[in-house]
Amino acid sequence: MLFDGGGYLLLTLMTDFRFGLLRLVPFPVHGWLDLLTGIALLAAPFLFNFEAGSAERNLSLALGVVSVVTWFITDWKANTRSLMTDKNT
Repeated sequence: MLFDGGGYLLLTLMTDFRFGLLRLVPFPVHGWLDLLTGIALLAAPFLFNFEAGSAERNLSLALGVVSVVTWFITDWKANTRSLMTDKNT
């Protein structure tokens, strides 16, 4: 996958939003990486021939759907109010 758990945590900590520590990655870029990860998760069972009905296939598809749906319902252009973008902090 594009990110394992540690890589995803690192991306989150490096994103320019309230909970980011380093704030090096713009919030919209984080969003596009989320979408690519979701698409990769949806494609993985077909690319790697996961057995039909297997836990691996079902988990990959479920996480892919959640990632893509989350991408669609998130306002990736919202004011993130971080130290980088908020002049009042």
